[in-house]
Amino acid sequence: MESDHINTRLNSKNFALWEFQFRTFIKGQGFFGFLDGSATKPAVPPATDQELAKWMQSDAKVRSWILKSVDPSIVLGLRLLPTSADEWQSLKATYSSTSVARQFEIEIELANLQQGDQDVTTYYNAAKLPWTKQDLLAAALLSGMASAEFQA
Repeated sequence: MESDHINTRLNSKNFALWEFQFRTFIKGQGFFGFLDGSATKPAVPPATDQELAKWMQSDAKVRSWILKSVDPSIVLGLRLLPTSADEWQSLKATYSSTSVARQFEIEIELANLQQGDQDVTTYYNAAKLPWTKQDLLAAALLSGMASAEFQA
């Protein structure tokens, strides 16, 4: 099954990790345009019924991959959204927390890291995840600041 390549299920706290895996998977399948909106729904009448049906089938495939890779508690919130791009934007808006509160959560997670009985390699691998989350959050915050400055 293709969705087996997405090892992380989206929940309320792991958007950055899930988004990285899902984006990589979708790009590998050749369907990223459905997420970023560049694979737009063909307009009828210029498009044929076959072109429209093919687009709808491809969009449904991407939607099914999204639905299979999120926590069941999230699925119902996506059911009324018409396209995979709408689902993607909704998930980003809801779960890509770039707030100061999220930054504080990660800092506490890092502060509470302890090696304990773990060997150095195991401890290092466990520590990489919160450091990666912090880096991704910092990049998102800087990107947001750059956007805000550009728009001002």
